[in-house]
Amino acid sequence: MSTFAFGFSGDDIDTEDIDGDNGIAANLAEVQLAKNDETESLIPPQKHELDDLLKTLPSHLSYDLIPLFPQGFTSDNLNPQLTHLPRRSHFDILTQLKAEATPSSSPLIHALTNNDLHPTIYEGGLKTWECSIDLARYLLSSPPFPTENKDEDEDSGNEGEPWHIIELGAGSALPSLALFSSLFLSSPTPSPPHTPQPHPHPLKTHFTLSDYNASALSLSTLPNLILAWWEVRGKHEHHSSTTSSSKAGDTEGKKEAEATFEVESNELPLPPPLLARFRTALVEHGIEFDFVSGAWGEEFVGLVAENATMLQPQTGSVNTLILASETIYNPRTLPVFVQTVRALLSGSSRNAAAAKAEGRAKLAGSRALVAAKKVYFGVGGGVRELVDEVGRQRRNGGGGAGGGDGDGDGDVEVETVWDSDGMGRRRRGGGDQEAKGDEGGGGEGEGGVGRLVLKVSLEGG
Repeated sequence: MSTFAFGFSGDDIDTEDIDGDNGIAANLAEVQLAKNDETESLIPPQKHELDDLLKTLPSHLSYDLIPLFPQGFTSDNLNPQLTHLPRRSHFDILTQLKAEATPSSSPLIHALTNNDLHPTIYEGGLKTWECSIDLARYLLSSPPFPTENKDEDEDSGNEGEPWHIIELGAGSALPSLALFSSLFLSSPTPSPPHTPQPHPHPLKTHFTLSDYNASALSLSTLPNLILAWWEVRGKHEHHSSTTSSSKAGDTEGKKEAEATFEVESNELPLPPPLLARFRTALVEHGIEFDFVSGAWGEEFVGLVAENATMLQPQTGSVNTLILASETIYNPRTLPVFVQTVRALLSGSSRNAAAAKAEGRAKLAGSRALVAAKKVYFGVGGGVRELVDEVGRQRRNGGGGAGGGDGDGDGDVEVETVWDSDGMGRRRRGGGDQEAKGDEGGGGEGEGGVGRLVLKVSLEGG
């Protein structure tokens, strides 16, 4: 069995990994690939419902707060409540894995303790990779949603239309957590716990969070979503509920008082009342989740595209934003990654449940943001390889992952929107053009490896 051995010190990015000089200390600087016998089978795509994953949660979560910005960083768009994001601690994940002691947990325990990836078996979803912090930071300082501090522009989507946020290789899902948290902070403070809500808000945002391993979704992705809600909204609701319940004399108040629980710093219990509040908060804010595990490709695109179809209003339009971090290190998976992104952007999956216009319904405001190292030494992946693959598929008319009818899905444009070096390049299917990148903290990773956030979109989209 082959492995990727990540050359970094320590177990993972931690709460001390940001300094004032170079942003985030790079732990993922070099990847070494052992010989691969190519005998392992890929895990087939599978959809997972929120209710099913909630049943896998432990009785409590231990977590860290990950700093996103260098000390002193400022931005007009940045909400001061979102300078840190919560992440379930890896010790807590290991504790659950060891307690469950299932056959499938053994390779995960080995990978976590040895900092390895096992292609086609475990793809790193239980780690927090450096570029996911870059992308979370970019999303918070340049939010895709219109906010009170940001005028609408071409990247703000179409007003009044729902959003479909898709994170590929989510793992700890910091980029999605950034957007998820901002949705709560952009909404007014909820009514007191006992105030009836006559009508929930219409669905405005649907998150599809995917990872190759279903265990990453249950052990890391979902716990982090609950923690993010707790940090930005749940704490306030819990405090208000506890205070009002202690003074209440009615039956409802007494029941609420019985449902209260003690919360310690960086330790969150997960009793049924808290999970019920989490579910209620999603409904009240028009947020839905689903989860997809398994390999990218046509079947994967079909599962994800079903959600876009359900979101489409009468106009048949939805704002789609694809997020991906550290997903281009392996040249062998670059073709299917690009095919998957192209198919999701064009809305052209033949497997979509009710795809319009023969599966070629254009999704308004659609784009992808891909955060990556410029070069992954020792493996062969990187930004240049991604751009070359985009160009190859454009010349060959796309193909694969549900989008291959021979005529392609239009010219794909790749543009640098953030560069750790402060300069970017615009790339259209292999061509280069100088373009100024956004400043905002970062710095090169360990060994001088620069990092980028790329915007991938269809020409004219």
